[in-house]
Amino acid sequence: MIVAGAKGFASELTDVLLETVHPQDLFFFDNLSVDGDDLKFGIFPILNSIDSLKKAFQTGDHKFVIGAGAPRRREALYNLMVENGGHVYTLISKHARIGQYLNRFGDGCCVMPGVTVEANNSVGKGTLLHVGAFVSHDITIGEFCEISPFVKLLGACTIGNRTAIGAGAIILPGVKVGNNSVVGAGAVVNRDVPENTTVVGVPAKPKS
Repeated sequence: MIVAGAKGFASELTDVLLETVHPQDLFFFDNLSVDGDDLKFGIFPILNSIDSLKKAFQTGDHKFVIGAGAPRRREALYNLMVENGGHVYTLISKHARIGQYLNRFGDGCCVMPGVTVEANNSVGKGTLLHVGAFVSHDITIGEFCEISPFVKLLGACTIGNRTAIGAGAIILPGVKVGNNSVVGAGAVVNRDVPENTTVVGVPAKPKS
């Protein structure tokens, strides 16, 4: 298993991966950092070039997970890994609570510990549900979204593609948040948010 990325969220992801992956089978990929580290946490090898990534996919496990939080970075890493021979893995922590009825997860989703997903929800390809997030019912979440820790998504709301919802924010029932939008940490969103818009506050309003 290769983690696409070796900083930030990739660090948080490690323990969740080790719920199911043997330590000797875990690698990281980072061809952008200049710190020269060859090992993550002094243990796990870091592949630092496209050539080494291709070789790893050709000779070993083709699976990868997305080790970044920000939506556009998640999408870019997904595309890079697939272009070089990888097959994205959907990671759902053993410590998440997933309702048994009509929940659907796209390829490459990441569901962290403490997440609750109740019933009849759709989570798009490459989306991250971070620690403690709560997803109620009849909700649609788009592709490559970042749902930050302890976000609450309430009944029948809709989250567009590549949208970032900040920590502790609440999206009220029936609200639609457009593609490429950002909801600030702690915001309470009680009305629709247009595409490409940042909202903050209680109640949430466009950032001036």
